[in-house]
Amino acid sequence: MTSKLKTDVLETVSGSGTIALTNQLSGMTAASVPLLTHAQMPAGSVIQVVGTKSGAQFSSSSTSYVELTHLRYSITTLSANSKILVTMNVAKQGNQSQDMVVATEIRSSLDNYSAALLSNSNPFYASWNQNQGTDIVLHSAGQAAGTTITYRMYAKTNQSSFYAPDLWGVGGFQSSTVIQEIKG
Repeated sequence: MTSKLKTDVLETVSGSGTIALTNQLSGMTAASVPLLTHAQMPAGSVIQVVGTKSGAQFSSSSTSYVELTHLRYSITTLSANSKILVTMNVAKQGNQSQDMVVATEIRSSLDNYSAALLSNSNPFYASWNQNQGTDIVLHSAGQAAGTTITYRMYAKTNQSSFYAPDLWGVGGFQSSTVIQEIKG
């Protein structure tokens, strides 16, 4: 149901006068509405979103961290001291014949990938699987405008092997990385 409000005169709250309405929007088009640039946006605004997706499969039996290369992605910042929200989504499948853990970390190029921005673990049990697909971190990068930052996911297992994702010979599964710059 659509509602319409029709009036000839609006009166002020105090009753001391009237407010004239003379079709304030006439002649306005999308082209006449100014667009804000990232520099004009207030702090806390999302000023850039980039991302990628991949149908690649990755498998490993490494007990040391190895990069899931199909999730690697970069952003070149528009503003100084932004916060960067990184979302990496990949289904992780453990070897179903034994209990195991797949540990993941998201790291950035700002410190040459030496420190984890986020550490996560995914337990898998011989009788059933627990599969968490999304890792999210808010990175306070403290960078200059125009800085290119690359984000990577690393994974390792305590034993056996894992897939990220396991395509079961079917294909069609997609892993993704989405990076959002939030103005500081």
